[in-house]
Amino acid sequence: DDDLSGDIFVMNVDGSGRRNVTGDAAIDGHPSWISDDEILFDSTRDDDGESEIANKELYSMVLATGEVTRLTHYDDWDTFGSVSPDGRRIVWRRVTRNEDGSRNAEIFVADRDGSNPINLSRHTAFDAYPNWSPDGGKVALLGPHAGRFGLVVTNASGGNETLVADVSGTNHPLPSSGERLSWAPDSSSIAFISSVKGPEDDDATGD
Repeated sequence: DDDLSGDIFVMNVDGSGRRNVTGDAAIDGHPSWISDDEILFDSTRDDDGESEIANKELYSMVLATGEVTRLTHYDDWDTFGSVSPDGRRIVWRRVTRNEDGSRNAEIFVADRDGSNPINLSRHTAFDAYPNWSPDGGKVALLGPHAGRFGLVVTNASGGNETLVADVSGTNHPLPSSGERLSWAPDSSSIAFISSVKGPEDDDATGD
């Protein structure tokens, strides 16, 4: 739908004072707080119209002034951004292209202004749903590792990648095990939901 758009709203915790802070004809989404007066979000507002899918980039906005700053510059999607607990870095999902032309998703970390990006995942398969540890030292994500698929934890600066939960055999590993993970406040453990395949899901071939 060429008329599709989306805006970001903020409101008080009691539901009052709701206001549209983007008010753009583009699709704005996936907001997260940078500070009490600044948000991070993705948007199609600078799409050049040359791709079959509208290009999304990451932006920051100062709510008091409405000032918007573009943080990423890439041919495909930059989405699902969030700011590190110390406010100095951002993590996000970047949709890339494989050599055969198919799309892939990688996880990137960069300085808060989008500079010095680091590819944390570097896989030809799907990686998604990055989530900062509370101490800011690690990032959890959903993706492949050593031939398996599941929750992966890596250093926020790259390296020391570890598969901490193998969900290769679950029914719905993407939404169930990735988007809803939650770090313990001391960054020592992770809670997540996994939809495990049961016997009733297998073909019944016995007596």
